[in-house]
Amino acid sequence: MLLIADIGNSRIKVSLFENDSNPLFFVSILHDKDELINVLLDIKNENKKIDSIFYASVKKKSNLLFEEATLEVFNIKPYEITHKDVNLKKNYYKPEDSIGIDRLLASFASIILFDDYKENDFASIVLSMGTATTLSVMTSKFEFLGGMIIPGIETSFLGLTKQTSLPNVDLNNVSKYKSAINNDTVSALSAGIYYQTIGALNFALEDCKKEIKEKYNLKSRVTITGGLLFIDIFDCKPNIYLVLQGIYICVKR
Repeated sequence: MLLIADIGNSRIKVSLFENDSNPLFFVSILHDKDELINVLLDIKNENKKIDSIFYASVKKKSNLLFEEATLEVFNIKPYEITHKDVNLKKNYYKPEDSIGIDRLLASFASIILFDDYKENDFASIVLSMGTATTLSVMTSKFEFLGGMIIPGIETSFLGLTKQTSLPNVDLNNVSKYKSAINNDTVSALSAGIYYQTIGALNFALEDCKKEIKEKYNLKSRVTITGGLLFIDIFDCKPNIYLVLQGIYICVKR
């Protein structure tokens, strides 16, 4: 059994994989060593035999935290998945290793998880909703074309509240506010967050699909991933495990 982790900017996602790309276990925790050790001990106490440990990270200062915790609990040194482990035909990002490994892995997995990728040419667009909201594009020939980065929903909202006296809102409820006309502050904030995110991404997706069609003559398929999947207006496939699955696929290949 493989223990696989995705170390993000805000949280660490821990999972277990065995015989296929669907995780048997998944938990998302803060960057806290005690909490991480408790999760790992729970896995160990469930008599799960861990053969190897792999992880990818965009927050390098947490790498040591993760490595020390896995060594302490399992006496296994984890292997870090980096750009060299993702077998691409071409990476157009410059410099190539400046693209976040999470974006590369999510895009890579999104292609392979479409069963017909060997028979059909298309472009996969991955929207990742996290500390940053990113759009990434990869062709079914494993050419990473690039994408865009905007502040994440929570990041943007916290930036606003720190600079004002506006109240906090429950970000998990913002998709309920689908009117631009609101008569209280919480509703107005929630609607603003909703329309800012949906408006930006829908506009970007429209232009992205158009450019992919005109420049590469490819149809686009969209997958959404990340920690803030409450945005339900997008007509696309949701998958919160995409980065973890990307690690698993790289390991198995």
